[in-house]
Amino acid sequence: MELLSHTTIVNPVILRGNFNPLEQIDFKIITKGVITIMAIAKRTPLYLQCLLLSGSISLVACGGGGGDSVANKPQDTTPNPISFTASTNAQTNATVNSPTVAISGIDTATPVSISGGEYSISGAAFTSAAGSITSGQTLTVRLTASDKTNTQKTVTVTVGGVSATFSVTTLADVTPDTFSFTAKTEAELGKEYTSDAITVKGIDVAVPVSITGGTYSINGSAYTSVAGTVSADQIITVKTTSGNDTESTQNVVLTVGGVNATYAVTTIQDKTAPVAEFKFPTPYTMSEATSVKVRGTATDDHAIKSVKLVVRSFNVANPDVTISLTEIPATPKSDANGVKDFSSWTASIPLTVTAENEIKVIATDDRNNSILLDDANKVTIRQADVKSAFPDEDNAHYFSTSSGVVYDAVRHRVISADSDSLIATDITTGKRTIFASHQSSKYALLTDSKKQQLYARVGVDSSIKIIRFSLENSLDFEIFEDSNYLVQVQENYSSRALFLDDRDENNIKIIESQRFNDWAGTIYSFNTSTKKIQLLHGVDWNVLTDADGILFETGGAVYDKINNRYLFAAGGQMAVEHHAIVAVDPTTLKQTVFSSNVVGGGEEFSGSLSDGNDAWLAGLAINDRTQTLYVFESITGKLIEIDLKTGNRRLTADLNYTTSDTPTSYGYTFHLDEVDNVIYAMETTRAAVRIIDTETGEKVILSKSKNNF
Repeated sequence: MELLSHTTIVNPVILRGNFNPLEQIDFKIITKGVITIMAIAKRTPLYLQCLLLSGSISLVACGGGGGDSVANKPQDTTPNPISFTASTNAQTNATVNSPTVAISGIDTATPVSISGGEYSISGAAFTSAAGSITSGQTLTVRLTASDKTNTQKTVTVTVGGVSATFSVTTLADVTPDTFSFTAKTEAELGKEYTSDAITVKGIDVAVPVSITGGTYSINGSAYTSVAGTVSADQIITVKTTSGNDTESTQNVVLTVGGVNATYAVTTIQDKTAPVAEFKFPTPYTMSEATSVKVRGTATDDHAIKSVKLVVRSFNVANPDVTISLTEIPATPKSDANGVKDFSSWTASIPLTVTAENEIKVIATDDRNNSILLDDANKVTIRQADVKSAFPDEDNAHYFSTSSGVVYDAVRHRVISADSDSLIATDITTGKRTIFASHQSSKYALLTDSKKQQLYARVGVDSSIKIIRFSLENSLDFEIFEDSNYLVQVQENYSSRALFLDDRDENNIKIIESQRFNDWAGTIYSFNTSTKKIQLLHGVDWNVLTDADGILFETGGAVYDKINNRYLFAAGGQMAVEHHAIVAVDPTTLKQTVFSSNVVGGGEEFSGSLSDGNDAWLAGLAINDRTQTLYVFESITGKLIEIDLKTGNRRLTADLNYTTSDTPTSYGYTFHLDEVDNVIYAMETTRAAVRIIDTETGEKVILSKSKNNF
């Protein structure tokens, strides 16, 4: 130990300890009332011994000498580096504080100043005035964010010559200025239209863009409906196709950054009258009744306000002279809360006796567009005695023993089988022509509408014989015969029905009623491709209680493709107690009763009548769409509707004539037009083709020979 001054050591004091090389230590030593401050600088940890001297203080450097004097060391005002984490997504004009940092690396009070904001030391009030800070104190700065979006502002703070910045960036503007499209009106139907262009403004960054109801294009690029992004100052157009109805609006909604606008394309105003048509009857018919219920439809782009029938009666010989003129309102399908549904309508029309009754239908929509009288659809019903010929007496083309009937929808005609020809009746005029003259056509007819072919079962001899005619050209025909299957007693057989088996488009089923020991039903199959006839079902019919005896004297037959079964009208006049609709499995040929007076409920089948006549079930027709079976009951004149799910029966129409007591009789085949829901049938007693409306039960005569009934 080296003494810095020579003094007398009175009471030595030893200080021991380890010290940081850069650390300064202040000592206050009181000796006889005098206070002296000593600074001892140490470069390495060492063991110090200091002596207190009487009347004076000596500085002892321990562990070797040669160091600088502590009294000459400068003060440190340069802090350790300072930094602030930047702030983003700030609201405009918001006051934003920086993170707080602690100051270190200085050993004395150090100047602090700021530019662009304010600072706070250790939580004191914020200020922008220069000040000082010491080691260990904290520093926070703040500034006011920009008044513009997506813009940065910076504050700079300086401590002892060391500067740090704190930056604040405002939120980007992702909400564009409002925009709009000019609507398109009076647009043509089903045409493509492009909007005017809009320029995207008011955003700082790219934002989402999407569309509904159309497509969009950015800066002339390909149109798309896929969501994307768009930037400021880009140009957008949208495109859509106008509706197919008048006064309809197609809305295209473009959304940009949460702001949307609609481009509306509205079609031309409705200036067109509704369309009103008749479903029943056909254009020219006859009725012996004094009133007829007609049925039709009315359609329009908008609501139909009213439908009325204008009835003008005139004499056949003087069609220009009006006997009476009447307007009759139609009854809508429904009328709920003042809203009338004229999609289907009916009207009861009074008929002037022995006159032509011309009926026109006028519909008006809610835009007051109305059908002009001269343009209206019309039907004409002649009121006449049922014995009369209609539409005229043509002895060359009159009905004699016609029974089977089919409908050729392509050529709008009914074809019926007569004794030696096939007669075609035009459904628009009731006029008859010869479709084909060929041998003795009997009862059963069938049309294959898909292949446009007509098949007839004919009875020239005791063999099974079928003729195929082209509906397009009756001179195109073929005869198919199989003598292996002979009718046992020629004069007592009859062909009841032909029908297509939908499981095979080439497969036709033939239903025969033949006389063995008694009347019996037999089923044959005819393949139109191989031209082969095959016996499917032939049994001993003597025992009527036998399970196979249900087909006793069959009537008409159909194939129920929904439920995969053949349906037969059984019983006939020979066994009225067996009146029933019989179901036959196409594969096993097992028979079950589907509907009878025992099976199924509702309207009963008739048997022996009080006047001595026996009723019998004749033709069958099936409506696949409504799952309904129709059966004629001859003599009683009943048309019965049967639910194909339950077998329950309902009386659809009474087909007896108003002015005659003679019982009605119908053939074994008739045709159901599922489009208009009408039946074409041959009433054999009066040699008349009749049309029956299955919805209303109304009936009229399409064509008729003159007779005495």
